[in-house]
Amino acid sequence: MRDTDLLGEWMRKESASPSFSEQLAQSLALVEHVRSRGVVRDDIDIRKHVYMLDAITMGFLVIDQYMPDDFKYSDEEIVEMVTDVVERVFAPSPSSAPPPDEKTKQEISNTVISSLDDILAIRNRIDQEEDTP
Repeated sequence: MRDTDLLGEWMRKESASPSFSEQLAQSLALVEHVRSRGVVRDDIDIRKHVYMLDAITMGFLVIDQYMPDDFKYSDEEIVEMVTDVVERVFAPSPSSAPPPDEKTKQEISNTVISSLDDILAIRNRIDQEEDTP
């Protein structure tokens, strides 16, 4: 079975789990927060925003297996590419919002880290529940 088949099977199982709605709610809350601070575009429906972000992320996670060796990149380079794509897709146009000040940047950074911690906690709880007979 190919990795994408396994990924598809895992995603179907995962999306049916109770925790999936928790993780999705966390993603929606995070996107709503950064939108309210003017850090990302607000002209895209929030559900489409989450969908697009997940599609971009999933693409970067899956594409490596299909690329020839001379198109392989380090984890650090991949993070830079993901950051670039996300910024280009979701950043508000310069004329629509002033750039955030340092305090806002720090607040957003803390919120993102906290949100990722929450998502990891949900994942860890699920993994522990699955391992418990």
